[in-house]
Amino acid sequence: MDLDASNQPVSDTDIPLPAGRVLAGRYELRRRIGTSGTGAIYAAYDRERQTEVAIQVALAHQAVSEQDRTRFLYEAEVASRLDHAGILRVYERRADGDLHFTVTELPVGQTLRARMVALTAEGSRPPVDDVVRIGSALSHTLGYLREAQAVHSGITPQHIILGDDRTVKLTGFGSGRLPSARHITADGDSYGTLAYAAPEQLMGKADVDHRADQYALAAVLYEMLTGEAPVGRVQSARQRRPEVPPALSAALDRALAFDPNDRFPDIGAFNAALTARSSPRARKGRLWAVAAIMLLVVGVIATYPKWRDSIAQMARDAAR
Repeated sequence: MDLDASNQPVSDTDIPLPAGRVLAGRYELRRRIGTSGTGAIYAAYDRERQTEVAIQVALAHQAVSEQDRTRFLYEAEVASRLDHAGILRVYERRADGDLHFTVTELPVGQTLRARMVALTAEGSRPPVDDVVRIGSALSHTLGYLREAQAVHSGITPQHIILGDDRTVKLTGFGSGRLPSARHITADGDSYGTLAYAAPEQLMGKADVDHRADQYALAAVLYEMLTGEAPVGRVQSARQRRPEVPPALSAALDRALAFDPNDRFPDIGAFNAALTARSSPRARKGRLWAVAAIMLLVVGVIATYPKWRDSIAQMARDAAR
C-alpha cells in the first residue's frame, strides 16, 4: 500500500469512480489516498458507522482477471481473520456490481517507503533508534502472526504504515497464508518484491514459513540503515554505516542468512537480538551513569580528609 496525495480528489484515470459515488448503498467515496498491488485506495464515509474508512477497490485492468479478483478477495479473507494492534484492521469485503472492494480502518500517517524517500531527498537516513523501534514493533506483530499460524510472505516498506501517533501497522496480506486457506500465486510468483523475498521464496519452495517473514523484515531494516536493499549483499550494515551498533548489525546478518535454518529460531529471538544493547540512547544513558559514578568516587576521594576529621572528632566527643 502506498499512501500518497491524501488530499487528491478521486481521478477517473486510475479507475472510473468519481468522488461522491456510493458503493453498496453505504460507502461514499471522498478522495483517493493511494494504491496497492491489488487496488486503488480511497478515503470514504461509512454512512452506517458514521465514520471515515478506507476502501480498496480492484483496479480496472484487474477487474477482468478472475485470478486477480480471487487474490484480491483472499487478501481480505486473511486480514479479516487477524486481530492485532500492529495490523491494519479489515472490516469486511463487499461487491457492488462488478466491483469488488475491501473496507478497512483509515490509515493515518505514511508508508515506510514514503518516509524513506523523503529522507533520501533530504540526504539523510532514519536514526538508528527509529530503525530499532520499528523493527521491534513489527517483530511483535510477526510473533502474533506465527501464533495465528499465518505467514505474510510479502513484507516491503510499502506494506508498513507509520502512524502519526508513532504506531507501526502492517498491511498487504495478499500473499499471506492461513492453514484453512489456499496459498494463491501466479506462475510461482509469491507476490513479494524480489528485494525482500527470502531465498526459499525465490526458489519456489513449498515449505516457506515464518522465517521468510524474518528475512523480509531484516531486509527492510537493512535498507533503512544503509539506503539500499540487501540484494547481493557483501557488507554488513555496520560496514556500510559505522554508527550501527555491532549487536544490531549482527542480528541483521543472521536474519538475512541464505539458509532458513541459520536464521533465528523465531521472531522473538530476533527481536531480543535486535534490541539487545543496540540503542544509541541506551548506550548514552549507560555512559552518563558511569560518569556519575566516577564523579561520585572522585568527590568522595577529594573530600575524604574533611569528613575523616569530622568523624574522628565525633568519635572523641562521644567518648567523653
